[in-house]
Amino acid sequence: MKEETTKTQNSHLDINEESSDKTEAYFTIHPMVLRIDTVQSFNVFKKNSTSDYELFHPASKAYTSNVHGSIFKNSISRLYVKDSYKSDYYRYLENFFIIVMNDPFINSYTKAQISHDLITHIAKLVCKKPEKEIIIRYKTIIKSVTDFVIKDKDAINNIILFDYYYQKIF
Repeated sequence: MKEETTKTQNSHLDINEESSDKTEAYFTIHPMVLRIDTVQSFNVFKKNSTSDYELFHPASKAYTSNVHGSIFKNSISRLYVKDSYKSDYYRYLENFFIIVMNDPFINSYTKAQISHDLITHIAKLVCKKPEKEIIIRYKTIIKSVTDFVIKDKDAINNIILFDYYYQKIF
């Protein structure tokens, strides 16, 4: 295998990375979080038929409607990001959170999961580094989640269910 020769010069992008990289942990993201006509600063992976991580969409490249359509065409229900890019992912999600929360194609339970994940992430940041900028970011996300709860009759139940499920797992 050519694992050593497939790394790019810029390790931040890892565009030509070998799919069998099992040394780094990944976390799951919902495919509908990625927004058409945006550029993310992290690589997005899918699992192939042998459960290895395979590059789905590279960092710094426009996420197009064709790429998005392949999610449905190939029945992709989960995408993955390397743990080392978790803060980049959550910053991306923050930037598009209102759009994600208003997307009629994302169901209430999934929005509750996304909300829970983002709030948890930012709350940890606030505890680690209670700086003004982070507190303002947290407040902005809380306002958006509050709007979600007010607009969607199932939202609060889904957030509670997800939190209960999340607490059982972790």
